[in-house]
Amino acid sequence: MNIQPNAWQPVPGMAVVQIYPIVTRPSIVSSNCYVLRSPTAIVVIDPGASAAQTVLLSEVVCAALAECARPVLVLLSHCHQDHSQEASNLALPQGTEVILCIEGSGADALESADRELTFCCYYPWNTKICSVKAAVRLFSGSASGAVDAAGALTRGADSLALPTGPLHREWLQLSDVDRLELYQTPGHSNCSITIKAGEMLFLGDLPFAANPGLCGIYGWNHLELMSSIATVEALIDTAGVSICLPGHGFAQTPEVARKNLRVMAEDSAGLSDVGTLSLDRIAALKSYLGDVLEEASYLFTVISGQLYALGFHLADLEEETLCQEVLAALDLDKMEQCLMDFRHFARDFDATDTPDLTFVLKGVQVSNRLLSLLGSGTLAGLIDLSLSGRAHRLLEDFLSMARGLQFTGADESDEINALIAALLERIRLGQVDDLDDVAESDVDDPNAFARVLVRRLATRSLLEQVAFEFDATAKPTSAHVCGERLTDIVLCLIEGVAGVGVRHIRLQTLHEHGDVVLRLTSREPLSDQGFGPRRLNLYHRTLSWTGGGLTYLPGLGFELRVPVMRTLAHTCC
Repeated sequence: MNIQPNAWQPVPGMAVVQIYPIVTRPSIVSSNCYVLRSPTAIVVIDPGASAAQTVLLSEVVCAALAECARPVLVLLSHCHQDHSQEASNLALPQGTEVILCIEGSGADALESADRELTFCCYYPWNTKICSVKAAVRLFSGSASGAVDAAGALTRGADSLALPTGPLHREWLQLSDVDRLELYQTPGHSNCSITIKAGEMLFLGDLPFAANPGLCGIYGWNHLELMSSIATVEALIDTAGVSICLPGHGFAQTPEVARKNLRVMAEDSAGLSDVGTLSLDRIAALKSYLGDVLEEASYLFTVISGQLYALGFHLADLEEETLCQEVLAALDLDKMEQCLMDFRHFARDFDATDTPDLTFVLKGVQVSNRLLSLLGSGTLAGLIDLSLSGRAHRLLEDFLSMARGLQFTGADESDEINALIAALLERIRLGQVDDLDDVAESDVDDPNAFARVLVRRLATRSLLEQVAFEFDATAKPTSAHVCGERLTDIVLCLIEGVAGVGVRHIRLQTLHEHGDVVLRLTSREPLSDQGFGPRRLNLYHRTLSWTGGGLTYLPGLGFELRVPVMRTLAHTCC
């Protein structure tokens, strides 16, 4: 695969057609643009929404027209503003015939200036929707006949046999032997199409349709997306494709595109009930993201501290090799850089008119990056494993909510007394495997001493100086709550108050007004100074998704509420 941006080059698999790719930095503001030239037409695929890009595009098309006058076909992969806006702004020689070509429902969205279906509602400025009337409405009835005034550019329709079944296609004849093939592939939008030119497949925004932050946009459809993924994968497998060109980002090999589609199919399988990506939901995700990344920063700081402390103890015992292995278990520098880059992005964001959706998509990118880094090392036996588990759940919950899914575990229930008892026992024992079993199983292993030494050092608990009391109500405490999320919150609260010097913590469960109430108090005064407001807001938000909440009782402690199981309500209220 060898595609050179900003240069004319032959289209593989076509006799006389050439392509001029204009590839931009990926964003939701403007798309890539691809220009094709043949003896009978210039084809502009997705002119984008950048005035600067339009200047270059106009120069390229004008130079081609100077060689030979011919119609200009503006072909849209779909109607979204970042692909279509500049269709009416090309600066071309007077008399040039410009023909807008788009799927029928997309043409309707442009002509009615539908701000939701054209994606315009997501931009904070008053965007002007492409005003060119569609001369060619694809997949809207008869596809036969001439497209241009001179009759040199014709279109037709037929059927392609694929492993997934027969597929209707339309085509545009660009020369005696070359034609563009067009396929309906809705899902990202109801007007999305895929375009094939020789061995090149233009995918539009299909590769991103299942991404968190793009699921549920207006016009998004789960069933259509699943079908379109299968269609495009079949095209890649059977239609002689050697290059895949997305609407944003760089060219891909068929192997990479196929792999990405299969991952997307897996990710999409559970997306049947995603919520609409409204402006209110974007605002909520933006706020949620700030809370999530502040909590992530806290968790990664604690993880780093545990690893560095373990490394220090090993170095003090002159176990330098073990020390280096421990510190290499996680790329702490990359994690910190990732979080720092997002802080800089967030700091600069409010000074621009960038869409809030961009902020959410940046958070999705950072969350995926952090999950990748967190999963790239082996932390078992090195730190309190609940830390990495909390970080995983925190980031995965955000990604799930960004996809428009219900909060993970919103329909689960757990016995609160049992959860707290198990948590306190875990704190008492530490978060590592049984050391005697480890030592016994490794008797014949020459590295057994090193592993046992690391595990013994890793059992040093951050909470070993804290005394705990647990006053459990005798009534049943089954409640609507995801046990892992509740435990994560309680553990973070315990660590926060212990971190400012509290050495006694009392946990109490009781029933009050149809809720199970968990109070965290102490013989010592308790403050919220170990937490920023965003962290406490995150804990409250997480509990609120199951109908509960978190309250700080000034000087006294914290109160967590979760709804009693309905089947127990008559005995518990």
